Amino acid sequence: MKKVVLIILLGSVIPTVAFAQSITFNKKIKFYQTWIYQHKDTLLMKGFLYELKDSSIVVLNKFIESNHEIKLDNLTEIPIKKIELIKTRNKKGISTGTVAGIFCGLGLGLIAGALIYEPANSDSEPLDRLDKGAKVVVTGIASALVGGVIGAVLGSSKYRYEINKNWNDYMLNGKSMLNKSILYQLQN
Repeated sequence: MKKVVLIILLGSVIPTVAFAQSITFNKKIKFYQTWIYQHKDTLLMKGFLYELKDSSIVVLNKFIESNHEIKLDNLTEIPIKKIELIKTRNKKGISTGTVAGIFCGLGLGLIAGALIYEPANSDSEPLDRLDKGAKVVVTGIASALVGGVIGAVLGSSKYRYEINKNWNDYMLNGKSMLNKSILYQLQN
């Protein structure tokens, strides 16, 4: 009888414990890649900013975006006493910057091409005889390529937070880092 009761208790507790080891969400969250440095040039940890505590930072090591689930065993807590510098960047910053740059460059290129080029004469050189519309499209595509490169460079920029292993510096920078943490976004 004792074995049956023990099996029933374990059978009811194990699924509860297994379920408590992950968080599933349906809310749209921005994930910020985080690089934590022990010294200015020594990388201590790389992951996603999960939570800011009073004396430490919690970083998510891995995240599988397809099932919108965060496994809590992938969390690492790092005390402020070990952190010199923190850098963060939006996970989709480069792709978003590239797409925005392409569309801005394309729009500006098309407008500039329409304003600059005049209709061709029949007496002009063969390249000059191109239709005005073709010249506008070529200018737009060239500007889109340049805009995409500029957007990617701007999107790859990182926010820097100097902590200097100091609690006061951490508290000064903590307010601007707080909205980038996953747990804060889930709660708000």
